[in-house]
Amino acid sequence: MSHAKANARFIDSRRVLMAKTLTDNPKKKIKGDYKMTNENYYEKLKKSHTIFNDLNLDERQRESLKSLLSYSAGSINSLKNKIAELDRDNIHSTEYKAKALNEAKASLQKTLDNQFNAVKNRLALAKQELQAATHPEKPKDPTEKLLQFMQAKEIREGLEKMPLAERMEFVLNSAEAGNPSVLRAVQSQPVTSDLVPSDILDRASRTYAERVAPQQLEALTLAGADMQAAEKIKNLTEVALGFVERNL
Repeated sequence: MSHAKANARFIDSRRVLMAKTLTDNPKKKIKGDYKMTNENYYEKLKKSHTIFNDLNLDERQRESLKSLLSYSAGSINSLKNKIAELDRDNIHSTEYKAKALNEAKASLQKTLDNQFNAVKNRLALAKQELQAATHPEKPKDPTEKLLQFMQAKEIREGLEKMPLAERMEFVLNSAEAGNPSVLRAVQSQPVTSDLVPSDILDRASRTYAERVAPQQLEALTLAGADMQAAEKIKNLTEVALGFVERNL
């Protein structure tokens, strides 16, 4: 038998063996072929300690926060293993083991912070993208800058002559129509001015964003929801790590 045929038969036999292994035990880990799903990480984290029972994430968040979820679950297990390892250590001093435990905790906390900051950065990016989509770039030409300033000043002067109720309605209607001029004029008002209440200005800003940048607004809304969930995951993980250290 040629060397090429023998090699081919060997490869085929390995494939058959691997297929049989997966058929007989589909949950068996085979390096490179088994990956824990996002659902596994989420459920594993909830099972790791009862404090995670209040953590409720939808399918989208389980996907978008999978890195944080997987690390949170892993960090709890890592600390348990480190404590067990130090408990079995009959060679080093108590001081040495205390230092080793503190170093392990600091390393876990640093990585947890990095995972959380990644979610925080996504929120910041979503805010920037919405800002870019709803706020045209300021003119660089001095003449255009002056014209823009004068236009905003003129709009504000016109608004000041209106009764408050009519003024608020005018600002909201302009935003709904996708006209940025009135909204920008109010947003750039002097600090001593108060043309419309802040809640009306926020409402007008959101209405305008819904009209001209719906995708960026939705992305920001989802990023904000992820941020709230990430804060909860991080806080609960820190509490759970403390419980693990105290063997609770």
